[in-house]
Amino acid sequence: MLDTGEKHRIGRVRPLIKELPTIVIDHHPMGEEPLEGVSFRAPDASATGELVFDILSVAGWAWTEEALRGIYVAILTDTGGFRFSNTTAVCHQVVGELIARGVQPEAMYREVFGTLSLRRVQLLMHSLSQLEVDEEAGVAWMTIPSKEYEELGAVPDDLENLVDYPRSISGVKVALLFREIRPNATKISFRSNGPVDVNALAGEFGGGGHVRAAGALVEGSVENVRIEVVAATRRASMSVGSPSGTESQE
Repeated sequence: MLDTGEKHRIGRVRPLIKELPTIVIDHHPMGEEPLEGVSFRAPDASATGELVFDILSVAGWAWTEEALRGIYVAILTDTGGFRFSNTTAVCHQVVGELIARGVQPEAMYREVFGTLSLRRVQLLMHSLSQLEVDEEAGVAWMTIPSKEYEELGAVPDDLENLVDYPRSISGVKVALLFREIRPNATKISFRSNGPVDVNALAGEFGGGGHVRAAGALVEGSVENVRIEVVAATRRASMSVGSPSGTESQE
């Protein structure tokens, strides 16, 4: 299991592996329901890809283009293009080795961040119309409109980084993104600009992640879940100081 080590986070996969020996490779903080088995966890790593790089390096792996590109993309995305606070000196050392082995940063950036489908731009346009901000509490949230999501034929990948729009508003401490993934089931993305621990906040709703980036899946309509989550976020935000910037550990 890579990039998660919690029983409740692997969903329908869990029954399929319950009789199998398990190895967990993860850079998230350990939660209350960790998967059993061999565990290689390092919350100070920039990405799970960094840990995979360590394992393959020690094993004397014969590097392939697919492995190099995969590990680079894992680190690139988990550090937000090397701009979040989990971008460490070790992270840059690993990336330096990947580049020395043939990875091309410009091509990787263009493939991952530099190309958008028209569908995604249209979804963003509709979603921004759902943007709400509580300036006093320093909380901003956006809801993905289900009707337009379906009509555009959007997929979960189209939601990548949309939460950064409310997050980038000056004075915002916590940003939220809501999407009803099926009737009475709402997914929430939490992002913090510094002072609020959104891992703890998401934990109140059965989720988790990092201190500055987390998620949760909550039973209930998006309208009801949004009221409850925004209220809890307001309380958490009002109890801390001003945001320290826009960096984040994903």
